[in-house]
Amino acid sequence: MALIEQVLRQALTFGFTEAELERVKKDLQAGLERKVQSAATRESSHLARQIIANLNAGRVLQSPTQELRLFAPLIESLTPQTVHAALQNTWR
Repeated sequence: MALIEQVLRQALTFGFTEAELERVKKDLQAGLERKVQSAATRESSHLARQIIANLNAGRVLQSPTQELRLFAPLIESLTPQTVHAALQNTWR
């Protein structure tokens, strides 16, 4: 627990490097692309659970392609400064 607090304080104070952010952005983008590639092989029971969970939460279920189109530009636009400001806004 102490390590988590230390890392959080460090991130709040100093933010993130460009390299750290680029790694995370690539991981997020790759995850979205994997979902698109595997969309046709999703199990119907899993898809049904997703539909029900989204309905119960008042959200709209989007296809993996829709998610990629929505989130890819947002991910690309992130900078260390905007991420640091958002983290500070959330935790302070």
